[in-house]
Amino acid sequence: MSKAHILIIEDDLPLAEAMRLVLTKEGYDVSIEERGDRAVSRIEDLCPQLVILDWMLPGLDGPEICRRVRSTYTGRILMLTAKEGDADQILGLEVGADDYVVKPVQSRVLVARVRAHLRRAQQSEGLEIQVENLYINASERIVRVDQNMLELTTSEFDLLFHLASHAGQTLSRQELYLALRGIDYDGVDRSIDLRVSKLRAHLKSAGFEYALIKTVHGKGYHFAINPASQDG
Repeated sequence: MSKAHILIIEDDLPLAEAMRLVLTKEGYDVSIEERGDRAVSRIEDLCPQLVILDWMLPGLDGPEICRRVRSTYTGRILMLTAKEGDADQILGLEVGADDYVVKPVQSRVLVARVRAHLRRAQQSEGLEIQVENLYINASERIVRVDQNMLELTTSEFDLLFHLASHAGQTLSRQELYLALRGIDYDGVDRSIDLRVSKLRAHLKSAGFEYALIKTVHGKGYHFAINPASQDG
């Protein structure tokens, strides 16, 4: 099996080299790009399985790079941010990032996130799910309700696919964080809740007749396969 290729886009060279060393030891091929204004062409040329993208870069910032490549790049994007605020994390997810890591970067956290996202990408290849008039194709990353296509970010797609793969089960936030982000739920982070909210809006606007993703208070989220499975 060939090694996964990771592109680090980071202008802090000591940090970039430190991340490359950690990830190379884990068996990945790693490239580095220092400038934001060269990042889009590097992503398009290299087609890496995963991009680690800094928020602040010379020439073009991380969110704008994410916006520009998301229509064609189907790999994973892990955003690096020095900011703890919800607003910045939400913006990163909305422009197409799959996840984020707050600086200073801890090696074990970085490796866990990378492993989780590459594993999710591999596990979903070639799989299809049909729930009533909802169709999910993981290899082509297509979601539609009847003939209405849903435009989802990669992270939204992964959450929907994971929930649909466990239809009828209630998944805790801890289970979802471990599966999708490779980390324990800290009791504070709201990224999963944000994605659920966005998915509900997408499904409703596409014409799905009832709420597929149910909140089970004190437990987590439940992907309901018919209206009778809902509890109010």
